[in-house]
Parts: sequence; structure tokens; C-alpha cells
Amino acid sequence: MFEQLLSQSPFWSQVGPSADVVMTTRVRLARNLPSLPFGNKMDEADISTLESIVHQAVVTSKYFEHAQFVSLKDCTSDDRRFLRERD
Repeated sequence: MFEQLLSQSPFWSQVGPSADVVMTTRVRLARNLPSLPFGNKMDEADISTLESIVHQAVVTSKYFEHAQFVSLKDCTSDDRRFLRERD
């Protein structure tokens, strides 16, 4: 599923005028969807609802026009591990 990502060298190993710039990211858990419980309390219906909301946001936002939506339901355990380990 992720052959294209495997074939690309990581962005931080590129050469260029900004090669010395370091980026960091973090994920913050927020209550933006008050009708849904947090992930550890979700049932299958909640997960499906959340996935639909996120998918709709991704496909309609100009900020994600080059993004690829990946449903974790369609991923193997190796795919999931790859996504976790991909820096």
C-alpha cells in the first residue's frame, strides 16, 4: 500500500538552502467533536462516524488537495507499523 513512500527518501535527508532547519510536530488531543467520545472509549459506530467526518474534511479542504486519505481499516498490521515508524 505504501510503495511510493518507501521509494522516497526522507525529506530531512535532502540537500538545499534549508537543509539545516529542524522541524518538530506534536499531536494535541482536543474536544473538537463533542458528540464523540475519546478514542479509547469509542465503539465501532463511533470510529466509523469519526472516519467519515475526517474523510469528508480531507477531500473537501484545499489544504489537503495533494493528500492521500488512508483508512486504517484497510491497512495490515505491517502497514500500521510502517506509518508509526515513518519519520
